Amino acid sequence: MDVKKLKKTVAVFGPSRCVAGDWRYDEAYRLGELLAEKDYVVMSGGRPVGVMGAVLFGCQTRGGETFGIGFSGEEQSLVKDLSRIKFAPNLPQRLSDLMAADAFISFSPQGASGTAVELLLANEVQRMELLQRNDEKLLRPVVLIVKGNDPVLRQLDFLIPSKDNFIHPATRAEEAVDYLDGFFNPKK
Repeated sequence: MDVKKLKKTVAVFGPSRCVAGDWRYDEAYRLGELLAEKDYVVMSGGRPVGVMGAVLFGCQTRGGETFGIGFSGEEQSLVKDLSRIKFAPNLPQRLSDLMAADAFISFSPQGASGTAVELLLANEVQRMELLQRNDEKLLRPVVLIVKGNDPVLRQLDFLIPSKDNFIHPATRAEEAVDYLDGFFNPKK
């Protein structure tokens, strides 16, 4: 019997106010390409702006599967030709839908409060799951892509005690995808 491998869904967070030429936009586009090549489903807020647009566009250029979690009423403002779309009636439901992913990759939330909330929530979900189930094998990877000595790293050290920090820092899209591959396909 041939059992189809289920695709892993990766939720990607990042600032909406960056454009082509900004390192976060360009790296997000590359991330989308790499995730598609590795057969991951790319999930984001679905709008054609900033990191969420760049990662979806990059994924689409490589024929990858995309999933947008938009708000009810913004049907006309999402990236065209998404593989899947879900509309949330409010922010708490949208965040809940995003937290259902198998993995999380965030770009530096410096200057982007919504991205900071998503990153911290992804980390907190891991902490709560570990407390409730006491099984590290159930954790999902959380990756933060930063450039250089980003002050966000120091802020995270201040906000999250080290024993509760499940965020893996990376500096490039390739490093983030390699981390996901190692997490989901550990060498024996």
